[in-house]
Amino acid sequence: MIQSWVELEPYTGLKAAGMLQDEAQRTAYVCNWEQLKRNYGDNVDFQLLHKQVMLRRETVDFLYQQFTPTQTCFQVGTRPYLEQIVSEITDGCGSDGQKAFALMRFTRSLYQKNAGLQLFYGGTEEELIKKGEQLCECLGRLYVALCEIAGIPGRILMHVIGGHIVAEVYIEGKWAYMDPRIGFHCRWPDGSLTTAWEIWHHPELFDMQDDTVKDELSARWTWEDRVRSNRARLFHPREIIVVTNYSLSDARSYNYNWLTSIDLARNGFTAANRKYRTAAAKVFGLTDLVDKPSFILSIKEGQVVHGSISIIATPKNFTVPPVEVDFYIDGQLVYSNPGMIPIGELHNYVEGGVRTYTCFGAGEMWDTTTVENGSHTITVCTQEADIGLISVDVHVDVHNS
Repeated sequence: MIQSWVELEPYTGLKAAGMLQDEAQRTAYVCNWEQLKRNYGDNVDFQLLHKQVMLRRETVDFLYQQFTPTQTCFQVGTRPYLEQIVSEITDGCGSDGQKAFALMRFTRSLYQKNAGLQLFYGGTEEELIKKGEQLCECLGRLYVALCEIAGIPGRILMHVIGGHIVAEVYIEGKWAYMDPRIGFHCRWPDGSLTTAWEIWHHPELFDMQDDTVKDELSARWTWEDRVRSNRARLFHPREIIVVTNYSLSDARSYNYNWLTSIDLARNGFTAANRKYRTAAAKVFGLTDLVDKPSFILSIKEGQVVHGSISIIATPKNFTVPPVEVDFYIDGQLVYSNPGMIPIGELHNYVEGGVRTYTCFGAGEMWDTTTVENGSHTITVCTQEADIGLISVDVHVDVHNS
């Protein structure tokens, strides 16, 4: 059992991959590292990976007893916007537990500010709130920061292969697993909160939760969905969980710049993410995570159309929104969308747990009276640097009286 920080070092950061004897797990761990590097560049959400420590039998006692301070050291007055937010959210709360849940509900609902719209990746905690953050990696960091301001110790946890980031907070004299994006947590029959380690090694907990626990879930999921996902991925016996300390008092040591979808495309994120998805699928024995990206059009093959119609292209299995989407009629470019406009919300695959964009759409009105009646071809395509040309043709029959 690990008893010192020196002994913990081999289980830290990228070098921890060397502690994995299972080749598939080791590959997935490294692939996760690489895709997050391309997702966040050199900013805080990648920098934190260098501090992450693998949660294993050798490290569990140290991680739950010594790794994270159980007293906060936030300096009042240094983050006034965040402090005001925390004050408003926790007003009337009588205990740290009530505060922790109030803050979780806040982060859980942030997506409603700009449902489906990912303005940029990363940023300061203030920026995450203002843009309506909805990605787990940033919400985990934000939640820990808000809890710190409220006087509640916290740390970030990542389900490495399952592809999800959550948190643990120190309340009621112990660490408690909290998902600030989904609202998932568990309790023992006596009402006490559970750690990630306890849930991982006691999957029967999923079937022991009452409605007070289930009702904390975001409206975007059902309890059955989350249990299915947790069993298949996040608490699968072959999952890898890591723990990372994060404090606002260390903010000067981090870079809070953010990246756009165009930056991700240039960084080669698409290829790195697909490699990670494939590696994760292998660990969990899943096969539906490596489908090629494609478009689904609102116009069906052979459809009879007339007048002015809207053409909507919805990307499926894209890991980032396409940078530019072109619309053609009979080989002639009629419209270029420089970036997909979201019309839905982000969804996660239950199997494999890797974020993919499935509900983005871009459209253009087509006045069919400008062409002759008869067969015409609609083409929608994009050029992804790591994958190549992605294109779909649909043949329609124009019939104007």
